[in-house]
This record gives sequence, C-alpha cells and structure tokens, in this order.
Amino acid sequence: MTEKHSQYSIGDEVRIVAGPLLGLEGIVSSHREDNPARINMSIDLLGHEASVEIDTDLLELIKSAQAHIKEELKIAVRPVSSKLIYDLAQDPDKLHELSSRKFEELVAELLSDMGYD
Repeated sequence: MTEKHSQYSIGDEVRIVAGPLLGLEGIVSSHREDNPARINMSIDLLGHEASVEIDTDLLELIKSAQAHIKEELKIAVRPVSSKLIYDLAQDPDKLHELSSRKFEELVAELLSDMGYD
C-alpha cells in the first residue's frame, strides 16, 4: 500500500530535473511529515545506493508505484491464463469447473489478446 502526502507516492519512480543531481533517477522512499514539499528518495550514486532528501518541484514522475504493481501482476497472471486457455481448448467442459477468479483471469486474457487494455 502506498502512502500519499504530496504529489508523489512511496514507490514512485522519479527523475531529478534540476539542481546538482540533475538527471539522476530513483524511487520515492518516504515523505517528510513536517514538510510535504520534500521527499526522501533512493538513488544509485556511483554504484552505491544513497538516500537523498529533495524538493518535489525538482522532480518529475517516470512511473507510478501503481503502474509497477500492475506490470508485476500482468507478468504473474499471464502465464497462468495462457496455460488455462490452452487447457480449455483441449477440454471445453472444464470451463464449468473454474473458480470465479480463474474465470475472471480467463476473460481478461482473452480481452487482452483481442487488443483491449
């Protein structure tokens, strides 16, 4: 679950767009309780992980934490759904044995294959 105190949520991938750390990318790790205009972020600095505190107006969002979660779920669910479609093609009567969740995954996979998001 992500916390939201400013425009950025914990887990968001952000890029620094101004200042001495211009161009560095990292992940929002925490918010300043006393100053919502500042966040702490984890960056890779010369091969070492470093934590920096920075004003949010010096950042731009690359990818939200929610987008990362959705990608991970798609990666995890897709192989299961693909195998399920193959199995059902071999024996369509098994459709009646599916749990409601598996049925949802099947429909989502079929819609995805048809180009829907």
